Amino acid sequence: VAQVAILLRVLRVARVMRMVKLVRSPMLADLANMLSGFLIGIPALLWVLAFFVFILYMVGLMFRLAFGPLENESYTWRCGAADDITNFSDPECPVHFVYGEEMTEAWRLMSRRPPLGQIGFGEWFGARSSWLKGGGVL
Repeated sequence: VAQVAILLRVLRVARVMRMVKLVRSPMLADLANMLSGFLIGIPALLWVLAFFVFILYMVGLMFRLAFGPLENESYTWRCGAADDITNFSDPECPVHFVYGEEMTEAWRLMSRRPPLGQIGFGEWFGARSSWLKGGGVL
């Protein structure tokens, strides 16, 4: 029994020695270089991501100001859904303003904020209806 245990230990050492050969291979050195380069580049990637998100946020705010509804103005109540508008030359219902208001309203409903000074569906029928209504507007 003792000789079998010694033989198994020798085989285990031989397996470990074969793994040491693999560690010294050029393929694994390239993998180590790639991983270290990735780890070194993570801070730069995070800064680029933060800058990209900031720019998207600013562009979204500018579009909201340019295409969203004015205060105390509701195109969706007056004109209906933007997808249902057939007269695109109607000055009372500009399609881009109606779409902007629908997207703003969908965001407010999904985030449980009342849309445009009215009571949100989530406050009357529960939070689940807010998600359903917001998803339906999108």
